[in-house]
Amino acid sequence: MKKIGILFTSRNNYESLQYWIDNVDTEGFQILNIDEDSDEENKKIGKEVCEKNNIIYMDREDRGMQNNITTASKHFTSKNIDWIIWFQHDCFPSTKNFFSKLNDLLLKGTLNEFGVVGFNVLHDGV
Repeated sequence: MKKIGILFTSRNNYESLQYWIDNVDTEGFQILNIDEDSDEENKKIGKEVCEKNNIIYMDREDRGMQNNITTASKHFTSKNIDWIIWFQHDCFPSTKNFFSKLNDLLLKGTLNEFGVVGFNVLHDGV
């Protein structure tokens, strides 16, 4: 059972989303992209990128990250997904099978006492 949903919020940056998808093994975990008011040309590109990569595309309901998290929570909860992992387009997992390893921790209940989990960021491979 997969307990993780991957969330992106995008605004006129779909080339970055495609680059991320091309370089990360998402291991079949569901991805939701919420568009935060891209211009019409970029929305079209975004819909194409999402369709090509089996990503769910959604226009934002209300502006702002908190509202996007609420929208994502409703979406993922309806799919029996309990945890949202929000990625920015320039952040990449550095561990092989990252999503499966995190999912295993969640299935075992290791993180049940937490509402939020964060990860360190490495710069220049340091």
